Amino acid sequence: MDQTAMFVVAAASIVLSIFGSAWLNQRSSERLIESLRGELKAEFLAVRAEMKTLETKIDALDSRVSRIERQLEQLFAPMLK
Repeated sequence: MDQTAMFVVAAASIVLSIFGSAWLNQRSSERLIESLRGELKAEFLAVRAEMKTLETKIDALDSRVSRIERQLEQLFAPMLK
């Protein structure tokens, strides 16, 4: 082969390797993004479940405080009149 043909083959292989590596990098980035998206979704669902648990506990505490307030009002209402 003469030098021109070798140069053309070398240039073509460099261009193909650049495009190939860019394509592989893009695929890798897409996989990474999908993986992160799944992890974030799972974390978000865990946070929402924890929030529901806390809301339930807050509601229970609110009802207890209301009950205690009513009991205290019944005990001390005669003294306040």
